[in-house]
Amino acid sequence: MKAGRASGLAALVVMLAAGSVWGESAPSEGQAAPPRPQTALVRDLAEKPVATVEDGLRMALLLTQGVGAAEPLADVVTKLRGSGLVRDAWLEKPGDPLRKGQLAYIIIKACGIKGGLTMRLTGVSERYALRECIFLNLLVRGSTGNYVSGLELLGSMGRAEKYLEEHPRTQ
Repeated sequence: MKAGRASGLAALVVMLAAGSVWGESAPSEGQAAPPRPQTALVRDLAEKPVATVEDGLRMALLLTQGVGAAEPLADVVTKLRGSGLVRDAWLEKPGDPLRKGQLAYIIIKACGIKGGLTMRLTGVSERYALRECIFLNLLVRGSTGNYVSGLELLGSMGRAEKYLEEHPRTQ
């Protein structure tokens, strides 16, 4: 990760552990709680039985750039269009359920993972991205067509961020 960029997902995990995301701890007397749009995203995702493509796009932007949680969808799409992080066709249907193959593709691209021989020869596909993510313990087993829950999305993005900390991308 770039040294100057704050780790958005790590901050969310710390806030979850402290209880501030769920509203269990109040700010100190005389202190106003700063608005935290990421906390709303985390809270909403934690309660979703099925995450949407929009949720995946926002988390991808949060993972790679540290922003995206509170931005309008149009801005998120603009930042991701043509980036190679997601397929442009996914940007057209943000309300569709997020599939495990799509999430694996996002993680592979965001983390700069080269993969095995097949992925190096044929390029990144959802199938081989998922296999590589399972091998690296970034995702749990499943099929590329399985839908991703909100908690699974949060967990896998947290593991992807940890992977990025341990294996920084070379630009």
